Amino acid sequence: MIWLTWRQQRFEAGLATVVLAIGVTVLVMTRQAILADIYALGIPSCLSGIADNTTCSNAYQAFKDNFSAQQTLLGALTYLPLLIGVVLAASIGVEMEQGTYRLAWAQSVTRGHWTVIRIGLPIVFGMAITGLIAGVTSWWMQPANQVQGPLRPGSFDVQGLLPPAYMLLAFAITVAAGVLWRRTVPAVGLGIVAGAGIHLAIQTWIRPNFIAPLSRLWMSGPAPYGPQDWVVQGGAGASTYVYSDGAGRQLSSEQVQAICGQVVDAQSKSAWSSCMQAHQIGEVVKWQPPTRFWEFQSMEAALTLGLALALLCLTVWWLRRRTV
Repeated sequence: MIWLTWRQQRFEAGLATVVLAIGVTVLVMTRQAILADIYALGIPSCLSGIADNTTCSNAYQAFKDNFSAQQTLLGALTYLPLLIGVVLAASIGVEMEQGTYRLAWAQSVTRGHWTVIRIGLPIVFGMAITGLIAGVTSWWMQPANQVQGPLRPGSFDVQGLLPPAYMLLAFAITVAAGVLWRRTVPAVGLGIVAGAGIHLAIQTWIRPNFIAPLSRLWMSGPAPYGPQDWVVQGGAGASTYVYSDGAGRQLSSEQVQAICGQVVDAQSKSAWSSCMQAHQIGEVVKWQPPTRFWEFQSMEAALTLGLALALLCLTVWWLRRRTV
């Protein structure tokens, strides 16, 4: 049974191995470029506390701008585990659609044994491959993590426990759909769409609130957060801002503009800052410190694995009790 399962999965296994080899090569090459950029900008001096704040602020911003060129690669790495999970589950969907599982069941292979081997072996292989991916990408991201922190969306998703967890989720969605639906193409499509949708939903709405973020009313002076912190509300360059006055009442941007006007040049910016201080109005900034990385990883992995295990339990029950 193990030999037969390997024969049915060898194309997917070979494809995943080739993709992994190509990915490792690309990561090794780009990591050298990242390190060169860090040293060229003088960031090691900033991390050791030698350089002045203005120089370091400009260096951090320059690195952030340069590293944005890696966003396409990060996006591919984020969804690679999902694709691996879907691909490994596709052959099970094919077998259910064509009904070839009945041949094994009609011989000496029991339903339970078939289920454990047919589903378990691809899971073990997928966890091994995505575990290697997580290890390599964590090593690749280490220089960037020192500069801008490991919690930012994109970089957070390709490290630690999440690649294997999301691989298992995509596998579970696809194999559950294939067993219940017995249509391979719709099952594969559902695995991709649902896996990516769940990831985006967790990233956007759930992850920032796993732990209550640190918060401060920022009226003037240096930003209360550092370059390694993940700012989840407000901050420099944010698309939306939340303000509060001395009495603790929240104000919208429109209400603040009605009080202090708009910033259109350096002179109006100075007047706007003076007005904000006079009315004791500040920006409410919230952020997550990088020390919470493993707590966030553990919480998201537990949530994702819980969903995957629930689907796998449903699949096993259906195969053993309802499938004919």
